[in-house]
Order: sequence, then structure tokens, then C-alpha cells
Amino acid sequence: MESAAAAIICEADRRGLLGKKLIVVGTNAIAAYHIEAAGLIREMPQETQDCDLAWTGTQVEEGSQPIWDMLKAVDATFTINTERSFQARNAKAYEVEILAAPSRIGSIFRTDRPMPIPLPEQEWLLNGLFVDHVVVCRDGQPARIPIAMVSLPGPTA
Repeated sequence: MESAAAAIICEADRRGLLGKKLIVVGTNAIAAYHIEAAGLIREMPQETQDCDLAWTGTQVEEGSQPIWDMLKAVDATFTINTERSFQARNAKAYEVEILAAPSRIGSIFRTDRPMPIPLPEQEWLLNGLFVDHVVVCRDGQPARIPIAMVSLPGPTA
């Protein structure tokens, strides 16, 4: 995992957001899926120049901005992409995207930023078993990566 993603994920963990209100999705979750699968998932990109997180929280915290406060603690240059309100970018153009299942959008206070984009395909994550693994990032820093494990329906007899 790239160092910028690791810094964001580790700060979310320090603040008690990771695994409770946010899980890692996208390419930064691949290392944890490799561990869970006890092998490599071939033909998968190992990392990208962004960090994707899914909002899984269920409690509304009035007046709270946990995501924005966390991002600003990592890098004060983060701003909201005015064309994509679910995305923040820093001065180095590193992007953080916040996604959510439509059923969870109401559990984030409307002033937090970036505001998650509701994606129906995120609903399946909520039915999964949440597990986490510690991975070693490119800079040697450990990061806890919570992911959703979802069983896909098998062939019918």
C-alpha cells in the first residue's frame, strides 16, 4: 500500500473510525483480501493514486465532521473537489473518495465532508462478515485494513 493511503487509514484507525464507521474498499483493500484468500489474486492492480473508503456507520453524530477532521489531520491541504463532492484532494492531487450504501447515507451528519456518494452496489458490503488484517505498507508502516467478506452464491444443483 502506498504511503499516502496508509497515513489516511492509520489516522482513521487512531480516531476510532476504522472498522466502526469506515472500511477500506478498492485497490487498497487488495492486500487484506490476499491474506484472507491465503494467496494472491492475480491480474489485480496493486495500488492506485487514491484511497477509497466506505461509510458503514449507523449513528448520526449531530454537528460532527469525523471524516473531514481526520483528513485535515493527515494533510491540511485537503479540499473538496467541487465537481465531485464525495472526493477530497490534497495539494499533491492525491484523492480520497467516500462511498456509502444508500441505506447508510442518513447516518452521516450532512455537514461532514466529503459527503459520501450513495451507490446501490455498496449495499452488499453491509451483509458481509467484517474482518481486518494488518498489512505492511511500502514505507514499512503497518496498517489495519478492515474489509467486508461476502459469500457469493455458488452453483445450484
